[in-house]
Amino acid sequence: MLAVNVTPASARAHDGASVRSGPTAERTNRVLDVTCATTVTCVAVGSYSSGGGTEALLDVERSGTWGVVTAPQPADAVRAGGDAVLDAVACPSAAGCVVTGQTAVPGGAAALLDVESAGSWHNVTVPLPADASATAPDASLTAVTCAAAGTCVAVGSYASTKGEQQALLVVESSGVWADVVVPLPADASTTAASNALAAVACSGATSCAATGSYVTGGGAQQALLVTSTSSTWSDVVVPLPAGASTTAASNALDTVSCAAAGGCVAGGSYVDASTNHQALLVTSMSGSWTSATAPLPADASAAPTLNSLSSVACASTTSCVAVGVYQDATGYQKPLLESWSAGTWSAIGAPLPPDAETVEPFDTFDAVSCPAVDECVAVGFYTRTSQRYLYPQALLDVDAGGTWRSVGVTVPSDGSTRHPSSLLTSVSCTSIVECAATGVYADRYGGTQLLIEQLSKTLDPVPVVPGPPRGVVAHPGHGQATVTWSPPAVDGGSPVVRYTATASPGGQSCSTSATRCTIRALVTAPTVTITVTASSVIGDSAPSVPTRPVAIAPPPTGGVTIVPFAPRSAAITPALAAQVRHLAARVAAGGNTHVHLIGFSDDSEPPRASLAISAARARAVRAAFLAALAHLGVRDVAVSVGALGQADAVGTDATSAGRAMNRRVLAQLRR
Repeated sequence: MLAVNVTPASARAHDGASVRSGPTAERTNRVLDVTCATTVTCVAVGSYSSGGGTEALLDVERSGTWGVVTAPQPADAVRAGGDAVLDAVACPSAAGCVVTGQTAVPGGAAALLDVESAGSWHNVTVPLPADASATAPDASLTAVTCAAAGTCVAVGSYASTKGEQQALLVVESSGVWADVVVPLPADASTTAASNALAAVACSGATSCAATGSYVTGGGAQQALLVTSTSSTWSDVVVPLPAGASTTAASNALDTVSCAAAGGCVAGGSYVDASTNHQALLVTSMSGSWTSATAPLPADASAAPTLNSLSSVACASTTSCVAVGVYQDATGYQKPLLESWSAGTWSAIGAPLPPDAETVEPFDTFDAVSCPAVDECVAVGFYTRTSQRYLYPQALLDVDAGGTWRSVGVTVPSDGSTRHPSSLLTSVSCTSIVECAATGVYADRYGGTQLLIEQLSKTLDPVPVVPGPPRGVVAHPGHGQATVTWSPPAVDGGSPVVRYTATASPGGQSCSTSATRCTIRALVTAPTVTITVTASSVIGDSAPSVPTRPVAIAPPPTGGVTIVPFAPRSAAITPALAAQVRHLAARVAAGGNTHVHLIGFSDDSEPPRASLAISAARARAVRAAFLAALAHLGVRDVAVSVGALGQADAVGTDATSAGRAMNRRVLAQLRR
């Protein structure tokens, strides 16, 4: 995997590390779509910040080298402080592409359409329907596809003279562009329209399908589907699954792919009778359209609020993949991966990197490309265990021969280490080993930069598992051992994301992304040895050479526990004070002459800090204990204190309840 950072000169946030802040240091640049005509010819589009406005981004790869091209603008485009963006690109040939989007003009925004011919780019005036507003068109083209050079279709929306949003459809035939009045269903509103087309796909010059949404006369949002046969466009009443709402509709088709004439799949979402948001699949593989609720993984919520499909790709009429997002039973979001095979849709568990968050996930797929049957690449983002939903990380899954796996994504060297985040939003493949995926990443200067990931057989040998960690050393303690090591000599072509240290006998372990961790609650045995494995997105290494045998001192046992202290605190709360008074009464009645107090902590502080807070807790209990004894008239009890920090955990630090149990003081009673 090779990361490419291609940014126009006017958008670059810095010329060197000396630029740390200021108006030019926080740029917002993004790539929205990419397509590849050959293995070394791709075009990526989006926008970048420049001079107080947003400019259209047009990045072109020729013969394997990426460069920036100035996107041509209409003569009346607003230059200074204006906004422009390219949303979509299609390339029917290596030297002929079409890009679409929106640009600022006096009075509002105009649809942007640029065409490349023989390597030269020029702007095309977008033809609009007769009812389009001449003073405030507010038009845009958000998707485009080309069956061949000079034969393309672009879709979006425009504002009518009545101020309503209407679906926009423009068609190129033999190099000439013309608008087509979008046919709407009979129940479409005629007074408060809010209609748009979001996606389009063609299997030939005269066989296409476009999808989006429209508003009915009753104000409900419904899925919009229009198709062309022999250059004639007609609307299709979108069939909805049984149980779809008839009153609270908020339905849309956001994506479509066509493998052959009459062989298309569209995806989106709909609202059911219980107002749940379900992922929607509408399929036409035999000339008629049928619908289905996307099947979901076993852990899916029974009452979802966000299930949807954002992208679909069909390599043939019998093989398609759709991707999106679903809500699990705990209310968090996970990537949705659907496969169409032998006329049946099924959900596939999306593989995630080993450092992915599993308790509170915030993951999704945004796009998929399938150059052949059982050869697909899906992209999006996921969250790491240590970061939860704060910093999304680029996600790239590959299906090679029917088996999906997650592949590590490289971020350029200027990526932020303090707030690391990245995501991929589009992908285009000419083969399973020749792909370009695009998105954004956070740089170390506080800006958002363009990210182009290229999956290439020549650039990226198939990664293997990393080698074993080296120099593993165990440092024994009371009921625990701290283990240190060095990284493997080779990572196998994919970065190590996790290490796991395991004790023998017993099997207790600890995991970390660093090169040090502590194994707690070790079994009582004459000695133990410890091995460490390294994990990447490819798999786990062989175990390291075992440490020398070490003896583990038994943890303190018996006595009375004072629990729980507040996190990072040694304060005696009323509940703790009551426990201390009970301890004093027990000592007074039992005739104990010596009490040893040992403080403990959870894993919320570094080891050295945890020892300090543990000792402070023991001293605080001693002061309260002596005061309670004095109140009972007992003054001949010796009290000593100690601290063991994070050692001898009695609860799991993976839960708040377990951490609370570990913030304690153990009182050992002696005579």
